[in-house]
Amino acid sequence: MAFNIDQHGSDAIVVVVEFDLNPGCEEDFQTAVDSMHERVKLYEGFLGEDPCRSLVDDSKSVPLFYFRDSDSMAAWRSDVEHVRVQELGREKYLRRTKS
Repeated sequence: MAFNIDQHGSDAIVVVVEFDLNPGCEEDFQTAVDSMHERVKLYEGFLGEDPCRSLVDDSKSVPLFYFRDSDSMAAWRSDVEHVRVQELGREKYLRRTKS
């Protein structure tokens, strides 16, 4: 679900996530990402996302996620399944992550 500023205004909260994948885990990681994409769409206040890649480092993904307000963002960040998948990502899939 791409974000359209004309529909939502410029007061949205933008979350920038930066990560590099460990080699060989792309399929498992994509399965986890797909499940999180479906889950976040259920949250009121989730406005959309823009999948992006670094122009400098082709291995780096830098997706942008848009939320209506900080309460919406906080609700998603504390989602139990989201937290579990983040931990799994740090342990298994990602070489580096920042948000």
